[in-house]
Amino acid sequence: MRRGCALGACTLVAALAFARDARAQQCGRPDVLDTVPPDLATDVPPNASLTAHYDPSAEYLGEDVVLTPMGGVDEVVTATFDDTQGLLTYVPPAPLTPGAYVITWPSLRGLNAAALGTDAVVHFTVGATDDTAPPVFDGVTAVTWDLERKNNTCTNSIEDRMVFELSLAPASDDGGRDGLRLVIFQTAGSGVDVDAGSVPVQTMAMPAVGKAAEVKLPVSDATGHVCFAAIARDLTGKISNGGSHAVCVDTIAPPFFRGCAVAPEASRGARGVGLFVGLFLVAMVLARARRRRRAR
Repeated sequence: MRRGCALGACTLVAALAFARDARAQQCGRPDVLDTVPPDLATDVPPNASLTAHYDPSAEYLGEDVVLTPMGGVDEVVTATFDDTQGLLTYVPPAPLTPGAYVITWPSLRGLNAAALGTDAVVHFTVGATDDTAPPVFDGVTAVTWDLERKNNTCTNSIEDRMVFELSLAPASDDGGRDGLRLVIFQTAGSGVDVDAGSVPVQTMAMPAVGKAAEVKLPVSDATGHVCFAAIARDLTGKISNGGSHAVCVDTIAPPFFRGCAVAPEASRGARGVGLFVGLFLVAMVLARARRRRRAR
């Protein structure tokens, strides 16, 4: 079982995502996955913090984060890295002056990758109004699931994963929807210790309006009655309601049983076995008929 936390406590701290030892098992490219605010964002609150979300395999070794005001000079700023979520964050020591900026998020090395990941150059415009209210977001509204079977290029083996699509309630914030980050919790399922509570499983930029959020989990962590909840977090760290509302679905671990009505077309070998069994039964019937004639 994965370690968890009480949902209320997770919501208050806005979640730690994955434990360091779990991250170390991954060998994906340490790319920038998304940024908040995104590129070309406008009316970013002056009191906003700026964040880049990296692949879980990324490792921050003090690479430069560079902030450039329009018409100004490059400034290397001090950023902090949360390696449990892959978030590199710059919190300005004073509110940003309204105007245009560019922030350059660096390429990072990976825990199990020799090559550098991608960087990100983000253009944004700061407005004149601070973000003062928490986001409005009621969490997950529906969930569906499917099984994904893929070759893991890190281990060169086939792996099964449960893929969940989470439909989301409308989200808004006085600092702009583009500044929201989504934090998803698993509240029930084979990977959740009932005594420990819910488990944060995903953090990401809030999907576009009408788009679902996707969560992929090992089959061992997502079998049976599986439930999810979610909150939104804005550029100043304030969080929404919605974390207490969970939506559930029942999953089945592979291999799945297929009845006759939905069985796929038999393979050539299976057809051969069926033919052999049929001939054997015919031979049995003929032999029984011969014994009856002799008895007469």
